Amino acid sequence: QPVSDFTASPLTACVNTPIQFTDKSTGGANQWFWDFGDGNTSTLQNPANSFQKPGTFIVKLTAYNDGCYQPTPKTVNITINNPLADFSYSFDCTNSNNFSFKDGSTGPLTWAWAFGDGVTSAAQNPTHSFTPGAPTTFNVSLTVTNGACQSSITKSVTANQVTAISVSANPICKNNTVLINTTHP
Repeated sequence: QPVSDFTASPLTACVNTPIQFTDKSTGGANQWFWDFGDGNTSTLQNPANSFQKPGTFIVKLTAYNDGCYQPTPKTVNITINNPLADFSYSFDCTNSNNFSFKDGSTGPLTWAWAFGDGVTSAAQNPTHSFTPGAPTTFNVSLTVTNGACQSSITKSVTANQVTAISVSANPICKNNTVLINTTHP
């Protein structure tokens, strides 16, 4: 029966940084089962895994030799540091080119917004007015940092959207039932 053993490099990293795992098992291992503690697994001998969120993850390796294994897997803790970028947004119903952006990131110390129209901001929760005109989609990006780690996310935002109102009957007569439908962003 093989004895499971491995190394990981690095043991501490930023979100989405590949961590390399190297099998060091003894006893003739010819099959491997890795549980990375984040919902991902692998059967490769020397896999890599990129953790998608901050936290401490317990990585386990069980090495097999033709189905035989030691019941206690080797474990190592991997620490993934903040931040993890995320945001939401809303627009002013009376002026569909005015947007409010709300930071939803985990653990940031700084914020760098790019609104896709050449304008940027370092505010945590900025507002932004896009140029009035036809409906236009902008790729809005947020990059957050904490120490040596950074994380970015981009979302499509459509400015200058129009609400359309339609009625079920035209012309509308007195005492008739009318259904009013709206289509909006």
